[in-house]
Amino acid sequence: MPGAEVRIIQSQVIKAIIIQAMVQSGVVMTGNADRIEAGAEAASNEILEEMKKDPSGGNRERPMDK
Repeated sequence: MPGAEVRIIQSQVIKAIIIQAMVQSGVVMTGNADRIEAGAEAASNEILEEMKKDPSGGNRERPMDK
């Protein structure tokens, strides 16, 4: 099922971006891999849920853009 595969890839990409940002910002140390992964998973799930609500990705025309 292509939709499920895309969803998995989206989730992995989002998690990777979150983890990279957390480590680069110095918020977390790389030794806390389990906690970092859990936090990124939770954040990724929230982002994907929001994407379900707005499939346009926020790229729809807004009144202020007219």
